[in-house]
Amino acid sequence: AAPAAHPAAPTMSPQQQAFLQQQQAAAQAQGLLIVVDPHSRKLRIPLSSITPTRAMSRAGIPSLCLLFLANRCRQGSLCHQVHANAAVVQQLREMVANQPQC
Repeated sequence: AAPAAHPAAPTMSPQQQAFLQQQQAAAQAQGLLIVVDPHSRKLRIPLSSITPTRAMSRAGIPSLCLLFLANRCRQGSLCHQVHANAAVVQQLREMVANQPQC
């Protein structure tokens, strides 16, 4: 039997893509990169705390490499996720946890 096909990832409208690009460009102008953190929500990480990976050239908002944070990522600069300083990520997570949510 043939393996089950994976459902297609949801696609974004051109307006959604443009909005995300505007957000990311504004953050980068401030020396930050917006990333998805599976343990909290979106974080704005200083570019100085990020080791370059393929995630830097991908469209959209990249996610944090949880393996890198645990010193277990073997992909290095070829990783498709963001490699950020663990201490900085922890500090940002604590700041986000103290902010009110809607």
